[in-house]
Amino acid sequence: MICTVLGGRGFIGRQLVATLKSHGFSPYCPNKIEDIGERALGVLFYCVGLTADFRDRPLATVEAHVCLLKRFLQESTFDRLIYLSSTRVYSGLHGEVSEDADLLVNPNSFSDLYNLSKIMGESLCLHSGRNTVVVRLSNVIGADFSSKNFLFDLIREACDNGNCVLHTSPDSSKDYILVKDVISALITLARHPDPKAIYNVASGQNLTNSQVCESISRVVDCHWEVSEVAPLLNFPCINVALVQQDCGLEPGDVLGVVEKLVYEYRDRKV
Repeated sequence: MICTVLGGRGFIGRQLVATLKSHGFSPYCPNKIEDIGERALGVLFYCVGLTADFRDRPLATVEAHVCLLKRFLQESTFDRLIYLSSTRVYSGLHGEVSEDADLLVNPNSFSDLYNLSKIMGESLCLHSGRNTVVVRLSNVIGADFSSKNFLFDLIREACDNGNCVLHTSPDSSKDYILVKDVISALITLARHPDPKAIYNVASGQNLTNSQVCESISRVVDCHWEVSEVAPLLNFPCINVALVQQDCGLEPGDVLGVVEKLVYEYRDRKV
């Protein structure tokens, strides 16, 4: 299988490249579109994107999620493009959500800029006339200690300070997925003879902030506080029937991995 990874230096991209190499492939990882020329890209994994820093870089967010994608869809030669989106697009919905759910966004909300850019990228893929697959990832967990995402902020504060302040309610909840499960699903979809247009790649089970904090506290002694204005934020439950059916996904133990990550971070500091 000829394959190309865009964003191969990012957290998911690095893991994907390493796994592809371990499977005997030689993924091409260009730095810029200008480097590609007329090269046939095979299966193109589009891992380019921003996460926690999108509020500080709104223009770069749209460039990564939409504008650069448009150039590849328009100019590049590939067999299939797999676009990494996010289950964050389900924000504001309730109950269990599937890939065909109608989405809610508000352009007046700054936090919705991320969702809007991912939705626009998805729409470009789905209506480009090219062979594309959209993968909506939930919160991906792995050894990415430089990340500014919620979980790693908690781990750093617990290990570095022994004191953490939750700015959302302990009962707030969202879905997490292990990076190894994400990579397995991506490679399976690259090989799938007739994949669906959109897949949720998630565990299908929400974890509360309290559950995550309890896992961290089993490793390090930490005092937990809750901000007086901490809102309750519950993301909808993600339906994963399609990815289980087509990829055989069996999500791993997220809380167990959280404990291992705390051990790893703490041991690195010693």
